[in-house]
Amino acid sequence: EDLPKLSRHHITQAESIDEREIELVWREKVPLGLNILTNDKSGLLKIVDFPRGTQARQVAQSKQLDPDIFKGSTIVGVNGRKYGIDDQPILFAALKDPARPKAIMFRLASQDNLQRLDLSSSKATTKCTNGSKVENENSTSIVKTVDIVDKVEIGIKFAKTQDGYAYAVSGFLRDSSGEVLASEKNGEVKFGDLLSHVNGTLVLGSNGDEKSYALSLLGEVGGMRPLSLGFVKPYLQSVIIERNVGEEEVI
Repeated sequence: EDLPKLSRHHITQAESIDEREIELVWREKVPLGLNILTNDKSGLLKIVDFPRGTQARQVAQSKQLDPDIFKGSTIVGVNGRKYGIDDQPILFAALKDPARPKAIMFRLASQDNLQRLDLSSSKATTKCTNGSKVENENSTSIVKTVDIVDKVEIGIKFAKTQDGYAYAVSGFLRDSSGEVLASEKNGEVKFGDLLSHVNGTLVLGSNGDEKSYALSLLGEVGGMRPLSLGFVKPYLQSVIIERNVGEEEVI
């Protein structure tokens, strides 16, 4: 029996593979840890670096990749969708979305592009709605741990996050004489940080169960010493993107 003949319209050309494109996947519900240049002349989102102690650096290293190769790279896609020059605001919103896992596609920079980018700053800043600037910290871990050994109060006020995923630090308490208590005195915990662990147990979760567990666990062991509390940086922020020369964004 004769085989059917193929016409030209049956033949399609395979999409070319760009060897400079690398995809990394973020799984932890903590900040991505990307320093992003938002005012590059190309109009595209460029990577300044993956700072030390961030999830971005850990994700790259888990793939046996040097995080520094991503300096100057362009973010071209999120979760399988690629974004063009006119879609950059949508791309930025996709990066800010706290949902995980999040797959991000990068196109590595050529040497010429690296030379054109001003990547000399050692710290990037995020412009928040209150006008303050939040600088990257060269911490060695995503989770900041506070160990309370003495029989003193924790001294932290908590409030639910907007998405109900966790409890965030909403303030600090003082003792009856106005003295600073253990957690604030430690200096590691900041306003807005999320309570992630109690004595090593993860207390984050999207369905609210872990959040309720955080309260019950604190009620159960909060008065015991030593007490270990883990905190991570908030992943939800209100950001104003200003296209001023030299401005960078931190996500």
